[in-house]
Amino acid sequence: ILLLNRVMLARRLLPALRRSLSSEASSSEAAKFDSLAQGWWNENGPFKALHSLNGLRVPLIRDQFVQGRPDESPDPPGLPLDGVSVAEIGCGGGILTEPLARLGASVTAVDLSAQSLAMAESRLARNETLSSRVSYRLSSANELAAGEGRGAFDAVVLSEVIEHVADQRAMIQDCSELLKPEGKLFVTTLNKNPISYALGIVAAERVLGLVPEGTHEYHRFITPHDLRALLEAAGLRHLFTRGMAYNPLFNQWTWTSLDVINYACVAMKPAAKGDDN
Repeated sequence: ILLLNRVMLARRLLPALRRSLSSEASSSEAAKFDSLAQGWWNENGPFKALHSLNGLRVPLIRDQFVQGRPDESPDPPGLPLDGVSVAEIGCGGGILTEPLARLGASVTAVDLSAQSLAMAESRLARNETLSSRVSYRLSSANELAAGEGRGAFDAVVLSEVIEHVADQRAMIQDCSELLKPEGKLFVTTLNKNPISYALGIVAAERVLGLVPEGTHEYHRFITPHDLRALLEAAGLRHLFTRGMAYNPLFNQWTWTSLDVINYACVAMKPAAKGDDN
């Protein structure tokens, strides 16, 4: 009986322990990006590759809502994302937020780095049109999902974020809860293998200096297989995974059939039961 009581107590305490550890890790990551906040909009600075990555991830998101257009096509005229509600998790200084808003999306962008959000807000204040489409919040996916954000979004974007998250299972679950039925989750991240370690950390951080040293921690990289398992556990249906390749010489990203290093993954929340549409 004593052993059973201890097991039951452990089960009750485990979620709180996980939240505590996750919170500590989140604070550490927030502090890391606070120190880099002034560089968010320097296109030749520490986030140079992220600016370039918009060439892939913006069309990827856009084209899931503009049927029949290939990823490589030019932006369609007008506002192709008009009426699309987007939750961007880990928005940083707004590098991806602004392009999505320019295409007409209504973006709720959250981050735990106060300095990064201050940089994003300062830019937003100078653009009245984008200000009406973007809401920056010092918050987490979990806090957003626990409040008015639950089931409120057509799209959730988790781009270059999950490899900085301690509790990846909880993060994907929160993203799932933010989605409307038939809403889509967009993830870009780093694979986990010796090649991604050599190129994503040793070469990118220590040799070429593409990103500041210490930006990534290898144990948080995630394989496409493991990410897909998390998606399915959260009730999401995997649509596709596609590799991304970065050329540092030309600061250019391209799609590739190989997902050995960087990759994008798209998943969808199934329609609500009884919905025939």
